[in-house]
Amino acid sequence: MRKVAITVVLPVLLALPRSEFAASSEANDLRLQQARAATVTLGAQLSGALKAAIKEGGPVAGVQVCNEQAMPLTDLVNEGGTVHVERTALKVRNPLNTADEWERAQLKAFEQALATGVDPEALEVLERVTSTDGVSTWRYMRPIMTAGVCLACHGSELSPDVAAVIAERYPADQATGFELGQLRGAFSVRFNDGDAP
Repeated sequence: MRKVAITVVLPVLLALPRSEFAASSEANDLRLQQARAATVTLGAQLSGALKAAIKEGGPVAGVQVCNEQAMPLTDLVNEGGTVHVERTALKVRNPLNTADEWERAQLKAFEQALATGVDPEALEVLERVTSTDGVSTWRYMRPIMTAGVCLACHGSELSPDVAAVIAERYPADQATGFELGQLRGAFSVRFNDGDAP
């Protein structure tokens, strides 16, 4: 089983009666399961579409599929669910994926942990977050690492045709220069009703 970094407010949980603490722990386990399932589903959908496009038309087709299908696939995964999952990064290709303050903090924490040798599979965070307007919700993140297939479009050396299609479809692109095994970004999950389950 994966190690978990849960940054819920432990002093409050520890002050609860034993039965309430157990219920909180069970609820957090269910939140983790739901968040992990959503990220796995989205990752599989995106990866499947991307690999099929690259197999048929090379990396240029991969960029086109990401541009045209990533957001609709994400919306489809989120449809009617109890969680909302998306992708974000410190260096984004699509400005719609720009990290918010909480996400940036988690991404930087992931970078620091990875720099000390922590296994990326051991990194995830579940935390109850209260916004500036007082709305509280549970949030979850886990890293997306740069795999070999990513380098044709996100690496340091892009072919001229890939660079051209990225410039055309993503004029504000920041998401190149990555190396194999480097933190590429993260899956980010919000629970739709703020307190689910």
